[in-house]
Amino acid sequence: MKKTVKQMVIASLAGLMLAGSAFTSYAEQWTSEEVVETDYDGSTYTVNKFYLLDDAGQKVLNREWEGGVLLADGELYIDELYVESDKINYWRNIYIAPSKNGIDESGTYSGTLGWKFQMLLQWKNTLKEEKGTYTMDFQLPSDWSENCPSPIMTSAVDYVCFDKWGGWGYVNWTDSWSVDENNVIHMTATYY
Repeated sequence: MKKTVKQMVIASLAGLMLAGSAFTSYAEQWTSEEVVETDYDGSTYTVNKFYLLDDAGQKVLNREWEGGVLLADGELYIDELYVESDKINYWRNIYIAPSKNGIDESGTYSGTLGWKFQMLLQWKNTLKEEKGTYTMDFQLPSDWSENCPSPIMTSAVDYVCFDKWGGWGYVNWTDSWSVDENNVIHMTATYY
């Protein structure tokens, strides 16, 4: 079964959660729930759905970021992104995840976080269409997690890795990232 990019990103996020990574921002934290879903051909697969919890352990139901939104039940919906030469373009299925910030009926919008665009463009240019390991460091602003929480950051890093090779069937890869105490993100991708 071929997975969609969204399924691939969800699997990657689940892997980070299982590896002990903590998605935290101030008093909030991310949690996941394993769910069995049915594919278009009737086969089933397991995904982890992510939810943001407040400091009292309750699901947060009303939050939107560049790159994602919390649905009515609190589940995180991650927008697809495309890094162009001059901007990031996003696409959201507005029938599943209506926008609270007025995205039009096409579901497309352009990113406004200059640092995120610069980071992803630099990451895209660092990666080569050759098997091997690639690393990059980038200085983030101190408020990065307020504007791009960890699950959305993971999704963005994954999409760039996926896009570099043009999709499924060409190569497998693993990727990871972490942010140090100086707000420097360290990214690694291995194509094999």
